[in-house]
Amino acid sequence: MPIVPEKVLMRLSGYVQKADGYQENLFTGDRGGDIDRKNFRLSLTINPSDTVSNEFVLDYADASGTSMISVAYNTVPLGASFVPTQLLYSPGLDAAFGAPGLWDLFLGAHPGTDPDGFEAAVAKQRERGPYKVRSDAPNIRENENYIISNITTFEINENLKLRNIFGYTDIDSQIASEFDGTEYPADSGGAIGRTGTLKQLSEEIQLVGESFDQTLSWVAGFYYSDEEDDTYSLSEIVDLAPIAPVTRQINNGETTNETYAVYGQGTLDISGWTGVDGLSITGGMRYSEEDVEFLHKPDDVYIANPAPPGADFQNPLSDTFEQMSWTFGIQNQMSDDLLLYAVTRRSYRSGGFNYFAPPLPGFGNQGGAEYDEEKATDFEVGAKWEGMAGDVPARLNVALYTMKIEDIQRSNYVSIFGQLAGITVNVPESEIKGVEIDGVINPTAWLSLGASVAYTDAKFTDSAVSVLQNPEVNFGPYPDQPDWSGSVYADVSFPVTDGIEGSFRADVYSQTSSYFSSTGNTLNPGSKIDGYSITNLRLAIENEDAGWTVAAYLKNAFDETYYVGGIGFASLFAVNTVIPGTPRTYMVEARYSF
Repeated sequence: MPIVPEKVLMRLSGYVQKADGYQENLFTGDRGGDIDRKNFRLSLTINPSDTVSNEFVLDYADASGTSMISVAYNTVPLGASFVPTQLLYSPGLDAAFGAPGLWDLFLGAHPGTDPDGFEAAVAKQRERGPYKVRSDAPNIRENENYIISNITTFEINENLKLRNIFGYTDIDSQIASEFDGTEYPADSGGAIGRTGTLKQLSEEIQLVGESFDQTLSWVAGFYYSDEEDDTYSLSEIVDLAPIAPVTRQINNGETTNETYAVYGQGTLDISGWTGVDGLSITGGMRYSEEDVEFLHKPDDVYIANPAPPGADFQNPLSDTFEQMSWTFGIQNQMSDDLLLYAVTRRSYRSGGFNYFAPPLPGFGNQGGAEYDEEKATDFEVGAKWEGMAGDVPARLNVALYTMKIEDIQRSNYVSIFGQLAGITVNVPESEIKGVEIDGVINPTAWLSLGASVAYTDAKFTDSAVSVLQNPEVNFGPYPDQPDWSGSVYADVSFPVTDGIEGSFRADVYSQTSSYFSSTGNTLNPGSKIDGYSITNLRLAIENEDAGWTVAAYLKNAFDETYYVGGIGFASLFAVNTVIPGTPRTYMVEARYSF
């Protein structure tokens, strides 16, 4: 709405989503996957003059409910994990401690737990499927976010603009959930779980311009951010009460990250110099410096207890990471229909300190708390075509790429000084190659057909990693990446009445099998999940002039049971857990623009 016409303009939008959880917890009667989300956005545009504009945006989000409960997937043989849950939570407990009656004593103190034991409970879970679970852990998910952005643009002249971008983020969260995937109290976050506050302030100044008779388009800038992540985490491990008390492990720490960066990038049309119409080159560089510090607080498990003999704890730990990123490419607009390109890039993911590791100097691969930055270098060639296939409008994109990643950051679950920890380590080298193809045709004005396919060959090429007091581990296979994935869709539009249009869309997504653990060949066998195909449908009616749309969705129309990922906990607790995908789900959406 215009507050001052053409000078001060305001936009308000809101979003509410509610959904009942589709995962029934037979142990507690609760449900996993409840959703209660509220979002609000205020946008304010101020144009004090023809050459100055300001965009202010305030976002507020409140997301609560319950998380999907991780499901026990498989177990490993006795002796293959740090905690022998198969033995501790089984009738074999009596023989293990040489004291008859201990298992009955445990069952009496924990009513409802399966008397057949841990391994039997996992087998029964597989038979039930992932939407009926037995979990003893509290299930909490609360997030409250405030995000402010402010962009001011000064038009210096017709070819040069100065832009200032300010951002502020404040996120409060609490998550408590199941870790071992069973009703046995082997590992959970208790009633507190993990709570945290993340605050970030950023400031960026850009110059955006065109030079050399508008043959060069460029941007140059300076970026600064100050981030503070304050997190408290409670773990309740191996509760055998009244035989033995639960072990409560507190991790409490604060990470600060101060980043400075300068960058520049431009695209130069060189067709006039070379005589090749549509030929241009793109180049850019960014230098970043990140100062990272991690402070363990007094009640943290590593500070509240004496350091082990020979361990030289240093609190806080700090380091500076310097990175030079770049991109260089050449593109040729062969015709109005066809663009060919080739590009190479260097990018980084910054290093830091492991939240669950003791404050030992040095990198995790050598037993310290730090993990190093990872460096990725890729090369990509491709073509983008949009035109007429005979009398039919069509579009086709093809890309081939290869990427080498040094010191890739991956999770490793280990025991450090008797404390169980999931930490980030650097795997020396990885390689990813692939091809991606997508296309769309419009046989008629009311029908659109599309498809995409991707083939990915990802592997660790130098995979040996050792962590303090733990045997060397060879990482592999490469996780969370199917060899093949793709989708097809059809979109049909049709008139309903005067002014009201209808549309129907059907899409099918499919992927081959994948692994959810980076150490599935060694520490966490059984971490492979099957491929799957899911079909989604959408039916909508819309009155564009009146500004309203009503849509009905049917997701996973054929109720396929599938898994979207998991956690390889077998090396710690003898069990791998998985997260199921959404079952058949109905949803109604109403939208009104004013």
